[in-house]
Amino acid sequence: MTVATIQFGSKALQRDATYIALIPDPEIVGPGPYPVLVQLHGYSDDQTSWLYKSRLWGHAELYPMIVILPTTLNGWWANLGAPNNWEDYVVQDLVAHVRATLPVREGPWAIGGLSMGGFGTLRLGLKYPDLFRSVWAHSSAIPNPDAPQWPFVWDAPERSPESQAQLKIDLSCYHWAKQLDQSNAPKITFDCGTEDFLIQGNRDFHTYLEEIGLAHQYNEHPGAHTWEYWDTHVVAALAQHAEYFGITKAIPPQW
Repeated sequence: MTVATIQFGSKALQRDATYIALIPDPEIVGPGPYPVLVQLHGYSDDQTSWLYKSRLWGHAELYPMIVILPTTLNGWWANLGAPNNWEDYVVQDLVAHVRATLPVREGPWAIGGLSMGGFGTLRLGLKYPDLFRSVWAHSSAIPNPDAPQWPFVWDAPERSPESQAQLKIDLSCYHWAKQLDQSNAPKITFDCGTEDFLIQGNRDFHTYLEEIGLAHQYNEHPGAHTWEYWDTHVVAALAQHAEYFGITKAIPPQW
C-alpha cells in the first residue's frame, strides 16, 4: 500500500488543504480503478491520526479500496462560514480532486469516522446519500437539537440570531434524518462503547431513527472513547464498506 500526502488548492477553504491517500498495491489486490472510503478524524486530531494512532493501514491494505484521510482543523466537517467551509471542502473540492488525481472507480463512495468525525459521517451521509452509500460512525458526538447546550464552536457571536438558528438546523443529524428520502437511504451503521461519555447521544439518536422508521444498525460494545475501541471496531466498518462495493480481501502475499 502506498501512503501519499497530497496538497491542493481548495476553493471552499480559500487556501491549500492537505489529505492523505492510502492507495492499494495492484500487485497484491489487483489493478484499479478502486472504490473510495473517506475516513474522518475526531476533535483535536488531524489527517494523520487514523494512520498513526490505529492500525487502519494494516486493516485496509488487502482491500482493493482507496482510503482518503482529510482534515477539518476542528471545523466539525461543516460549513462554518468562509473561509472555513469544511463541508464544501469534502463533498466538492476533495471529491473532485481525488477523482481527477487517483485511480478511482466511478460511482458513490463510503464514509466513516470517530467522535467529531462520527458526527460528520452521519450528517454528511444523511445529507448526501447519492455520494455516500455506506456509512459507519464510531462514538459519535450527536447533539440533540432540543438540548440547551451545543458545542461552543457553533455559538459564534458574530452571527445574527437568524443565521445561528439556520446553522443549528443545518448541523442537526436529526434534521437530515427526517429530510432523507428513505427509499434512497444509504446503509447506516453506528456504534458506541458502553463506557463512552457520548453514549447517551448515540442511544437517543438510535431511538429517534427507530421512531421515524429509518433503517439502520446500532451496536454497543464494551469500551470507552479510546483508540483501542476504534481500532477494534473499524474492522467491521471496513467489511461493511467492502460488501457495499462488492469487493473482497486479497490473499496475503507469501514473501
